Amino acid sequence: RLERLRLDPSTTLLARVGAVLGLELSARYFPTGSPVRDRAHLRLLAAFQARLSPTLRWQTEVPLPIERDLRRWDGMVSGRTWRYGVEIETAPRDWQALTGRLALKQRDGGVAGVILVLPETHRVREFLRAAAPVAGSSFPIPARLALARLALARLARGEDPGGNAIAVLRVAREPRQP
Repeated sequence: RLERLRLDPSTTLLARVGAVLGLELSARYFPTGSPVRDRAHLRLLAAFQARLSPTLRWQTEVPLPIERDLRRWDGMVSGRTWRYGVEIETAPRDWQALTGRLALKQRDGGVAGVILVLPETHRVREFLRAAAPVAGSSFPIPARLALARLALARLARGEDPGGNAIAVLRVAREPRQP
């Protein structure tokens, strides 16, 4: 009945069937909908957008061009002949997971490159310092802070940033609510 979909299975039943087959049931929840989940994310996204030339096209929540794929770019900045996916990370923790996820999105997203936008905080500076020995292979533009500023300066002029880049932006803190 289960194989013919004539039985609505419970988690317990699925675990028992798996056990008979020598398998262990694993279940996870995955977020759906908008990846913008907090105010810090929105402020960082707005701070990046404010640095862009008005001649550039700016979009937010841009889905990847694959049917049924729920992944989205936080932002997309486009010139006449190029497009870059923009990812906002307010509290990065795992360089390998982050760059792996961004490499897959770049591959599947049809973009020339990725701009990773991070807040200027002590934690982010420590994170980037720890990742520095391997960061250059994924993000050649931020190898030095001057080059990251160059990418932002190019975007401010409406030009192609020249490759994957990390933009570390200072964002004013939001006043606390009483």
